[in-house]
Amino acid sequence: MYQLRSLHACVSNYRPLTFSLDLPNSLKYLSWKAYHLKYLPSKFSAQNLVGLDLSYSQVVGQFWNEDQSPWNLKWINLSGCKHITEVPNLSRSLKIECIILHNCASLVEIPSYFQHLGKLTNLCLGHCTNLKNLPEMPCNLEILYLSLTAIEELPKSVWSHEKISHLDIAFCKHLKSLPSNTCKLKVSSSFSLVGCESLCEFWELPRDTTVLEFSSTRIKELRNESIESVVGLTAIKLTNCKSLVSLPMNIWKLKYLESLNLSEISEAMEHLEFLNLSGTMVKEVPKSIGNLVALRKLHMVECSIQEIPDDLFCLTSLQELNLSLTEIKSIRASVKQAAQLSRLCLNGCESLESLPELPPLLQCLEAKDCVSLKTVSSSSTALAQGWEKYIFSRGLHEKHIFSDCRKLDENARSNIFGDAQLRIMRMATASSEFKEGKIEQPSYDSDSYGSYDDFVEELLRQRSFVGNICCGNEIPNWFSHKNFLGFAVSLVVAYKRGYALSFVRWFRVGCKYNFKTSNGKSREVNHPWCNLLTNTGYRDSPEVFLWCYNNVFEEVVEGAHSPTAFYKFVTEVNVDFTVQSYDGYEEEEELEVKKCGICLLYGKGAEMIKQRALYAQDF
Repeated sequence: MYQLRSLHACVSNYRPLTFSLDLPNSLKYLSWKAYHLKYLPSKFSAQNLVGLDLSYSQVVGQFWNEDQSPWNLKWINLSGCKHITEVPNLSRSLKIECIILHNCASLVEIPSYFQHLGKLTNLCLGHCTNLKNLPEMPCNLEILYLSLTAIEELPKSVWSHEKISHLDIAFCKHLKSLPSNTCKLKVSSSFSLVGCESLCEFWELPRDTTVLEFSSTRIKELRNESIESVVGLTAIKLTNCKSLVSLPMNIWKLKYLESLNLSEISEAMEHLEFLNLSGTMVKEVPKSIGNLVALRKLHMVECSIQEIPDDLFCLTSLQELNLSLTEIKSIRASVKQAAQLSRLCLNGCESLESLPELPPLLQCLEAKDCVSLKTVSSSSTALAQGWEKYIFSRGLHEKHIFSDCRKLDENARSNIFGDAQLRIMRMATASSEFKEGKIEQPSYDSDSYGSYDDFVEELLRQRSFVGNICCGNEIPNWFSHKNFLGFAVSLVVAYKRGYALSFVRWFRVGCKYNFKTSNGKSREVNHPWCNLLTNTGYRDSPEVFLWCYNNVFEEVVEGAHSPTAFYKFVTEVNVDFTVQSYDGYEEEEELEVKKCGICLLYGKGAEMIKQRALYAQDF
């Protein structure tokens, strides 16, 4: 006689059955979706069942008795069975491989014997919205769905499980933290914590993950240790993370990172000060970066970006921007609105073709090896307008470097050296007035100095320095020979022969002044070495160095009550320059000074230069 081995009942718009149902005990597969009874037929033995699908049925928790236990069951699907409050007894089903309890809204717990189901590889508990507790998991589990459950914590055995390749815990609104033990999950694609509204912290993450989704969580920080271990990350999504205050300092170690999604942050982040995306594959800066209202430093070295949005330069807190070795082609004109920007690094930006007018308080501009750079706009108007706004709390040093920018046109060179003259005069004037107490005392960082007096003393001890380097072979024409402020110095330096380098190269320049008076006295002043960073690679063109010192006289006579009195009688000064290059290992004599120039800086001259720049803006 033929034996029924499989039964599929696809019933739609059915009416409740009123007859008794006899099923053969030899049945191996039973699929009866929307089964309307609460229990299996009392005479049916499920011992031969291999597969059972009663999804969206009316069955309750224990719908078979002990004698009906399905010993050979390998998979069971009870999705959408809303009346199930407990899992039917599967303690004897030791061959079970897949259990699907998706959307069993009344289910409140999973029995502890689950950890002994050694062949279970797939467990789906997603959308079990009243499930609060989860026992330890069996050793062969590979797939675990827990999304939209009410669990408050994840078992440590799950977190340290070496075979789980897919873990879904998205939208677990009551999950507060992840286990602190070592994470050994083998999740190899996306790991999502989206919608875990109570999640505040975690210690480790799956190491093989490529996409991390933290959106709509309450995390406050991404820990350095947790991020550094996930070396293959391509994307981090932080949409609507309103509690986030910091990103890891070592995010630059994520060499494959292409996307850091902050696009949906709808409220201002008042604590995030430093964002470091260096060395990643990030291609775009979102407009929502304007919500990082406390951002002081943004580093994007070796990223694939080509432009920066205006929203970044609207940040009143931004002080430092490093875009070195990126594909950026131009800087937006809105950069001049970045009122606090003091450092802009563009080294090795080979696609950069132009620079606009820059903000007046920009103290450091590094544009070495920008081989496509042709035009540089003058910032003289901004410099003149911001003459009295010099920020001493950032130190008395400035440098603007255009080394190995060989495509600069004559107008660009003129603008660069014209701006350098203004900066030198501004620095000399401000430093002199500061020491004489004629300008307002600067603010200071209490974390860096013990007291305000210590801070001011340190500023007074510093040597004011303005440095400028640009390709060229001529001394600027304003170097020609009352209220003396100091010296501006310029050199044209060339290599004695071209050569290739494989590491960063430094120049260091020394100056020795010999002052002579009308009555035959003389004084010698040796300035300490001034280190100037230059380029790597083959060099065959000279460069113009431009810098100034403003407190030469204060170091002439040690212990003298009035060292400036000596200079009332000075009629002659000789300056000797010493130039060396070195690579960090040994000094090399491979440089020669082609031309040199020295310019005396006077207060009256500074005022004339400032007024000339202000006058030029009207025409």
